[in-house]
Amino acid sequence: MKKVIVLIITVIMLSGSIVPTNAKRTRTQKIAAYTKQAVKICNDKRVRYGRSSSCRKSVDCSSLVYFSLKKAHVSCGKTIFNTRTMGKILKRHGFRSIKASRIKKSSDLKKGDIIVNRGSHTIMYLGHNRWAEAKGSFLPKRKQVVAYKGRMSVIRYFKRYYRNSTVYRLK
Repeated sequence: MKKVIVLIITVIMLSGSIVPTNAKRTRTQKIAAYTKQAVKICNDKRVRYGRSSSCRKSVDCSSLVYFSLKKAHVSCGKTIFNTRTMGKILKRHGFRSIKASRIKKSSDLKKGDIIVNRGSHTIMYLGHNRWAEAKGSFLPKRKQVVAYKGRMSVIRYFKRYYRNSTVYRLK
């Protein structure tokens, strides 16, 4: 009897009627998941700018990206993840690099792009002229982990502050 039940379950799974919960997600689903996590972290009133910690009460620009990817179950390894090392780690885990000089207009940026000014700052493009970033402030108690539509267009912001950067896009 047990063999018959096992056989029936196997046939049903092979026919595609039941999809295992760990089925591979598409690229679009992964991007939607990690951008949603970035916005969630940014909208959490308890999260402040600062050195990252395991409790996620404070994040800096690179840990915002790390925790967004991690919470969305997008692999990014267990090595030190900061603005300086991020590029190598992202490339190792399914992202490709694009030189910033190839970005000429807003439509060249895609939702989920991670823009790294190596050794300086990181932002995540959310699509529709919006981005998520964590940045320092000299003003105490000012929320600096934000997901917003900036006053200037994202391409002007990009050209002004990220001319020598690299864009990482999920393959």
